Amino acid sequence: MYFVYIIYSEKSNRYYTGQTNDYLSRLHEHNCGESFYTKTHRPWELVLVLSKKTRSESMVLEKKIKNIGTNERLLAFINKYKDTDCRFKAGNDIIHNS
Repeated sequence: MYFVYIIYSEKSNRYYTGQTNDYLSRLHEHNCGESFYTKTHRPWELVLVLSKKTRSESMVLEKKIKNIGTNERLLAFINKYKDTDCRFKAGNDIIHNS
C-alpha cells in the first residue's frame, strides 16, 4: 500500500504534498529536517492521507494534487475529504484527518 499525504506548516502557511509507503515515518523526517524543501518550514502537521494500491497510482494522484494550483483550490480538495475519523471511501482511499 502506498500513500499520498498533504502536510501543512502554520509557520509559513504552506502545504506540501508527497507520496510514500510509510507516511508517519515520512512526517517524522519532514519535522526532523531530513527533507531539503520542507526543513525551513517546520513544524508540519498531517492534514490528509489517501491510500493507493500501487506506487504508480500514488504518483499519479500526487501529481494531480500538486497541479491543483492555489491554496484555495487545495483547501477545497482537502475539505471534500474532511471527516471526524479515519474512514474508507470508494476507490480504496483511506482518509486520515489529524
